[in-house]
Amino acid sequence: GRGKPIQERPGNVRFRDMLDNHMDKYERQGKMGGKNKVSAYIVQMVKEEGGRFLKKLKAGGWVEVDEATARAKVSHAFRARRGVFQATLKNYKSTA
Repeated sequence: GRGKPIQERPGNVRFRDMLDNHMDKYERQGKMGGKNKVSAYIVQMVKEEGGRFLKKLKAGGWVEVDEATARAKVSHAFRARRGVFQATLKNYKSTA
C-alpha cells in the first residue's frame, strides 16, 4: 500500500525486512524461474507468520489476493527495493 500509515504497519515493516534479507538471493537468480521461486518463498514466509497480501477495493475495504498476485506483488516489491538497497550499500561502503 501507499502512504506512511500503511508503510509503518508492523507487518509491512517485517515484509520489507524479509525483502532486504533475501535481496542478494533474488538478484543472483536468472529470469528462468529462479526469481519466481524466491518470491514464492517470501509469500510462504509471510503467510506462515499469519500475514496476508491485500488489495484495496474501489468500493472501500480490502480483499486478500490469490497466490499468483501475491508473488507478483513480492516481485514488484523486490524491484522497488532494489534502488533503496543499492543506495544503502553505497552509503555503507563510503563510510567504511
